[in-house]
Amino acid sequence: MAAKRAADEQPLVITEHGEPRYVLLNYKDFQQNFNKQMSLLEALADPLSRFDNDFQPERIDFSGRDFSF
Repeated sequence: MAAKRAADEQPLVITEHGEPRYVLLNYKDFQQNFNKQMSLLEALADPLSRFDNDFQPERIDFSGRDFSF
C-alpha cells in the first residue's frame, strides 16, 4: 500500500478539507517519539502538550491583614 511505504520514510499528514487532521507514521517512530517519559519542563515546553499555557493564578490580596516580623 502506498500510504504504508510513504509512512516508512516520514510521517504522512492526512488532510481534511485542506486542513491537517491526522498523521500516519510507522510504529517504530511512534514508540520513539510518543511513548517516552518526559520531564515536567519538557512537557510544558512541548507544543503538542495539553497543558494550558495561559494559566494565570489569581492574585491574593493581603491588604487588611495584620502581620509582624
